Amino acid sequence: MKRLLCLLIFALLLPAGALASEEIALLEELSVTPLVQQPGLRTYRVEVMTETISEMLGAMTANIPENMPRPKTPKIVKYWSADPSGSVFIAEGSETFPYMQEMVDRFSSELAVNINSFFLPPSKAQARAKRLEGTRLSKSSMELGESLIQSVSIEFPSPASLDGAFYGEGLELPQDGIVKLRFDIARDPLRIIRMDIFLADGQPRMLEMRFTRREDDLLPEEIRISNPAGSIDDRFYMRFASVSGFMLPTEQRRVLNRSGAKEEMLVEFRDYAVNEPLPGSVLKKIQLSR
Repeated sequence: MKRLLCLLIFALLLPAGALASEEIALLEELSVTPLVQQPGLRTYRVEVMTETISEMLGAMTANIPENMPRPKTPKIVKYWSADPSGSVFIAEGSETFPYMQEMVDRFSSELAVNINSFFLPPSKAQARAKRLEGTRLSKSSMELGESLIQSVSIEFPSPASLDGAFYGEGLELPQDGIVKLRFDIARDPLRIIRMDIFLADGQPRMLEMRFTRREDDLLPEEIRISNPAGSIDDRFYMRFASVSGFMLPTEQRRVLNRSGAKEEMLVEFRDYAVNEPLPGSVLKKIQLSR
């Protein structure tokens, strides 16, 4: 019912003449179909652990005299909700200062990628409909082994700024100067397996997704981002485990390889509290962050 309602709402947002577009219908079906199916998951709270926060805090307090106490690294907690849909990161602890929360807010997209809402985020349906006006859409199909792969291409009339309407932040993907997007889509379950981003500067990006089967679930395991020149070869790894009967992330590792320079960041998720009521202040922040 929720998926049907989302599709109907999006249909009302589309420009005249686009209602029958099979390409848009397929994209919006993807938008409201989570990669990791979690019926019954309503909320969770989890501690986010990474050395990156300590390193950032150390850099920010480097000028404090040695004889003065330094602030402790705050506990970073992620709160997620299905309704209202979204998540927030909050710095908690008795010695938490406002600038610490500002730091967490600034880097929240890098701390943990919400894979279910990263591609074609439902909250950006209206912005996506606006950016699809005047575009050239096409769809094709091909057999890959025993699977049918459908490709949807979007050509923009001039270099476009996407502002997160087609994919989110946190994976170092360009959002500006986009002339064309192409999505390769598989079914059973419905999922994106490849995305090509064509830029006005002639340097495209290719994103490929690998999945692994875990019992009855097909879980995203690795995302690779590259370019034909070979100067970009980024990897994003995800690990899941069963928590209270749900498959939830326990680790995300990002490895950036840009022109020979390598950068890594590991984020771990510990001490889940699943389907417990979230504080009203947290729900308000989630609502405002959408």
